[in-house]
Amino acid sequence: MRCLGILAVALGVAVGGGASAQQRYDGVKIKVLSTNSAYDLELKKFAHEFTEKTGAEVQFDLFGYAPTVQKVSVELLTRSDSYDVVYLGSEEFGRYASGDILEPLDNYIDMKSEDVQDFIAPVLRLYNKDGKQLAFPHFAATQLLYYRADLFEKAGIKQPPQTWEEFRNDCDLLRKADIQCTALRGQPDTGENIWFWGQVLYGFGGKYFANEPADLTPTVNSPAAVEAL
Repeated sequence: MRCLGILAVALGVAVGGGASAQQRYDGVKIKVLSTNSAYDLELKKFAHEFTEKTGAEVQFDLFGYAPTVQKVSVELLTRSDSYDVVYLGSEEFGRYASGDILEPLDNYIDMKSEDVQDFIAPVLRLYNKDGKQLAFPHFAATQLLYYRADLFEKAGIKQPPQTWEEFRNDCDLLRKADIQCTALRGQPDTGENIWFWGQVLYGFGGKYFANEPADLTPTVNSPAAVEAL
């Protein structure tokens, strides 16, 4: 992704306002490889504004999550120049953070600018290695529990569950009232399963490593982790 510098400079122009004749990138095409998600589909709508301010044209190639991860892996490991910007999940970042695969953005963007400070600091640090910012967060997400108060009342449940044990017990009560309990992500993929399972793992008192980042001994076979699974 050695062409990232072009995008970084262009992005600085777009964020900062109008571009001078020296700052425009007419004729430049920026190819983006990412997921076919609400975030990217919404971002794609603003591509024309980016082009108006910088002169650079943005082309999006969007795929499902699993195909995107596979395609990004091939692009980065073969050091292909087919794409200038790629989606890189935080769980995959460590694989590519070394080896001069990703272009540091510090030389192109003022990391102390107000625009950069708008990012959530801990999320921004996920993509920083050895003091160099190798990427910017695309989005940060968490999980929420939605529930139907009327169905809870029908099943005799007085309040939403506070623990996973209560969650499991509530499911039993709902099923006894002939009500389907819940829907969860569960396909065999890091983005469809392991990402979700993390909250269950920590909820049961488990963790992935003994003492991250000092001790990366896997602890997914601990009693708490096994119970969570």
